[in-house]
Amino acid sequence: MICSISEAVFVCILSIDLDKHINSTLLIY
Repeated sequence: MICSISEAVFVCILSIDLDKHINSTLLIY
């Protein structure tokens, strides 16, 4: 249970970081 919850949080943080990265690259262009 703890493992799956931590994995879900990790994926959540990853997707948020990806969104920020995509937004910053779009701003550059």
